Amino acid sequence: MRVLWASACLLAFFVSCVNKPSYTGVALAGDLLALPVQTLTEEVPAFYSVIIDGKKINFFIVLVDGRVQSYFDACKECYSKKMGYYYEKGHMVCKACRVRFPLDRLDSGIGGCYPIKLLGTLEKGRYVIGKEALSAGTVYF
Repeated sequence: MRVLWASACLLAFFVSCVNKPSYTGVALAGDLLALPVQTLTEEVPAFYSVIIDGKKINFFIVLVDGRVQSYFDACKECYSKKMGYYYEKGHMVCKACRVRFPLDRLDSGIGGCYPIKLLGTLEKGRYVIGKEALSAGTVYF
């Protein structure tokens, strides 16, 4: 009985660690977050986490057709599972429902499982996201 209980605890610990993403931590400078774009590789998302009002917000930025785009690592359908997305062969894949989205169509956002758009702008070789835009995503995390 003890072995079974210990095995169940170990399995629960492993599964909980696998489901929760861990990304590069970044910090606000005042009310802005500025990320260098020269480190981005075309069509390969870069995942980040930032703490806003005590809550860890996960997001990713991606360079597609020369344009930088940013999204919360959540969707309106599956966000309650707190699993986010992973990248695979030119697609973002929802970890919860396994729906795949081509990177070149992410900005269309048609459908409930698309990543939620995170507003940012390109300024002097940096992708800048405001605290207010990041704070809007706290409901998903």
